[in-house]
Amino acid sequence: AHYLLNVTLPAVKDSKLMLGIMENIFNSLESAMITALLHTGKTCPENFGAKLALFLEKFAGDSTPDFDSLIEIKNIRELHQKTSIEFRRGDSFVLCYKDYRMKPLTTMDVAKHLKNTEKILDLVKTITTQDRKN
Repeated sequence: AHYLLNVTLPAVKDSKLMLGIMENIFNSLESAMITALLHTGKTCPENFGAKLALFLEKFAGDSTPDFDSLIEIKNIRELHQKTSIEFRRGDSFVLCYKDYRMKPLTTMDVAKHLKNTEKILDLVKTITTQDRKN
């Protein structure tokens, strides 16, 4: 996702690529949640909402990353799957809801989600390596 955002996107200048980057971010976050849950011996539900709730119940604390980002990424992904209207506007990619409200996706948004993803992945790395040190 880093390479796509920082190298490929500026080279091809196609803002639709941001959707692919967001999909990669979502997949990595979902895989990380599954890994953390399975590592602690929890069964992992199929439903993303149930997975997220269980993950937050088990691992959310005061110094944790912004987990609202997970929900926002999921919502962007679902909007892309459902919408019939999407278009490029300048450096952003715009997704439209059924009632024609617009959700612009910018490189700054994607970079913010990517940075937060790194924090969540670091948390999962800590969780999965914690037992090995003991």
